[in-house]
Amino acid sequence: MSLNNITKIERDLTDSLVASLRPARGLDGRPERREVFDTQQRGLLLRVNPSGKKSWRLHTMRQGKYHRLALGDYNKSILGVERARLAAALKLQELMQGVDLAAARKKELEQQRAAARKAKAPTVSVLLDLYEKRVRDELPKTWSPQKKEMLAFAQPLCALNLGDRAVRNLSMLITEARDSGKSSTARHQKAYWSRPLRWASQQGWIDETHMDRLWKGITFRGHNQGYTPRERHLSICELRALYRATERVGDIHSAVYKALLLTGQRLSAVAEARWDEFDVGKGLWVIPASRMKHLGRDHHIPLVGEFASLIDTLREYADNALVFPSPEKATVIKEWKRAHARLVADMQVQGVDAEHFTRHDIRRSVATLSEEFEFMSPAVIDRWLAHKSLRRESVSSVYGVYSKSRRVEAIERGMLALSDWFTEK
Repeated sequence: MSLNNITKIERDLTDSLVASLRPARGLDGRPERREVFDTQQRGLLLRVNPSGKKSWRLHTMRQGKYHRLALGDYNKSILGVERARLAAALKLQELMQGVDLAAARKKELEQQRAAARKAKAPTVSVLLDLYEKRVRDELPKTWSPQKKEMLAFAQPLCALNLGDRAVRNLSMLITEARDSGKSSTARHQKAYWSRPLRWASQQGWIDETHMDRLWKGITFRGHNQGYTPRERHLSICELRALYRATERVGDIHSAVYKALLLTGQRLSAVAEARWDEFDVGKGLWVIPASRMKHLGRDHHIPLVGEFASLIDTLREYADNALVFPSPEKATVIKEWKRAHARLVADMQVQGVDAEHFTRHDIRRSVATLSEEFEFMSPAVIDRWLAHKSLRRESVSSVYGVYSKSRRVEAIERGMLALSDWFTEK
């Protein structure tokens, strides 16, 4: 609306007068904005919009600059004439003291909006549902079990509305888990909750600075945290017995264990392998970047030795896209606990009473074996395992940053040597 369409007048304002004011009428009969300045308080005016809404404003000059500031909507009981005059006088006093009224008002409005957004924040449990729905394409493939762990861990807070208090209580739960000797759980929960909470801060439900301060305060340094990296690796006798057990038991789970021994790859990479990832012409298993945990690019594993024979055998019975399908239906294989027990039992029949080990320990064991027997150099093992960080004892981290060689030929020689070691009598 142009200034020409604003009717300005001056009056000694009272609540009864304000109640009687109506929008001005133009020459064409349409309602126009009316501004009525108060004669008792310098700069105070009442604005009557064409819609009939009334609001208080402060207009004044200071050091050659014209200042305009909204004081709020007219309300006789909340912001009537006398209170509006007092508010205008206080703002003029702040202006005389050098306060930037426009910036202060902008900050006040931002705080009000932030408070309104926080008031609409969901509960802690609903946050995970919303996060899952909004960023579905970015979720890790382990999201479902991860979400269950998060809800179980934060169960006392699930019904609490998300906010700075909820974040503080969650950080206290993580700290308590760490201090009670459950450092592994605490580390996982801190990592799991970081992204959903970061996303919540982008929605304005929590204060990002407050969250960062709490999250940085959860550290795992020191000797009393109860956290020790897992070091278990199978002995030579245990590895040989496990390999023989995979052939003696002979089910689909055993085939996965055999592939773990021959390739050194993660369980998820092997168990979810698909036939379209195998390039027989080039003799490669190309694991796509989307299934690699840290690498960020396709990972090439040579099809050689007993691993190639295993894949050829499985291909003869293939009836779906998965290389290692579940026995009951064409889905990713599960029920690892029973399969593991069958293999351990067979190892005992062979006379090898193995100490407890996990499937991921196999990966550590074949890497250790390959270095000890010099099947591969440390640098080649790093490329073979496609691990996040290079081993500091043997390889400079600069090497990992600047060398992008896949070392496929060296990996092929090492895997052939490993295959021959498993099959030798």
